[in-house]
Amino acid sequence: MSFSFETTFQLNKAFYHECFEQSANKTTGLKAYSKALVLLILGFATSAIGQLGHLSMFIIVLSIVEAMSVYWQQTWWVWRQLIAKESNSEVSLTIDDEGIKTNTPYHQLTLTWSIIHQITLTEKGCIFHYDKGRYYLSFSHLNDEAVNFVKTHIN
Repeated sequence: MSFSFETTFQLNKAFYHECFEQSANKTTGLKAYSKALVLLILGFATSAIGQLGHLSMFIIVLSIVEAMSVYWQQTWWVWRQLIAKESNSEVSLTIDDEGIKTNTPYHQLTLTWSIIHQITLTEKGCIFHYDKGRYYLSFSHLNDEAVNFVKTHIN
């Protein structure tokens, strides 16, 4: 029995927020800010030496920027996606017996089922792991039959 599903969707702000929330590897708590803390301690240590005033101020400011990048990680990531040339473009998605194909005016991706070595289910979709990276697929663009077809490929 052969299966084929085709749809289109927009790469918009809502999609990017969902993509980040469902697929980002987020560290939390003090561990997320560890690099900023190390830089801050290093900045104060160089400040205590007394000879490296400009360098110590640079390192302290760098630690603040690092802490801000952790705090606003999702906002920063979504903003970067929104200023990319693919933002607000239409994606053609095809799911069939061969795999998953996406097509935008700027990028084509074909993931055959044989190169996908892991599928992770999330609350709103799934993440396909393959040798060159990961790909998030939102179930909001699929019908029940397509969702069930994708789920049959989970190891």
